[in-house]
Amino acid sequence: MAFGINREELKSWKEKVNSGDLAFLTHYWIHPRFPENNTVTKAGCNDLEKLVKWGKQYGLKEEWIDHRPMYPHFDLIGVKQVDILFQEGLESHVERFRLPLINEDHTLYAIHLTITENKIIQIGKLGTFQFPIGTYIYVGSAKRNIRSRVLRHIKREKPFRWHFDYLRPQGDIWTVETFDDRLDECARYQQLKNKYRAQELVKGFGSSDCHCSTHLLYLPD
Repeated sequence: MAFGINREELKSWKEKVNSGDLAFLTHYWIHPRFPENNTVTKAGCNDLEKLVKWGKQYGLKEEWIDHRPMYPHFDLIGVKQVDILFQEGLESHVERFRLPLINEDHTLYAIHLTITENKIIQIGKLGTFQFPIGTYIYVGSAKRNIRSRVLRHIKREKPFRWHFDYLRPQGDIWTVETFDDRLDECARYQQLKNKYRAQELVKGFGSSDCHCSTHLLYLPD
């Protein structure tokens, strides 16, 4: 079941797709196969070469295209959906449909980011560090408006304020976990460290206001 758009919006999207423009359409969506996602963004273009090229720059595979003759398109859901909308300058889609990645009653989050090549990254005043290939999990908290905080972290281009802002452009976010306050931020960090048997590489990352050595976990590939 799909809803949350009107006929004129759908008609306009199809016209742009058929004219060779790259067009985006976000709507509410309910499907038992994907219980954690209730919005989808369709990115379509009748110029298949353009659509494939666009998809590849975001790590999307050509076989994921719906080749329906009237409007070939990709379906985007979850964190990848939000990431692409921000990168394409389509924040209004996020605001209008309030993409439901985050439980608003939660106060803690863990952002999983992958880096696909070894990098040396300057993390603000903290210093310059080596970041080898692998997955990094940043654990943070937001006593209020956790959705806004996480969506800001997902966005690549923004004024740099937190340590994670410097790391964000260097990799891809593939999932976000949120948690209630039964554990505080430091205890949750330790719990996730034990759960994933993770390493610690960057001392002081995200932990300037506590006694933890870092709030950034590392899982080598």
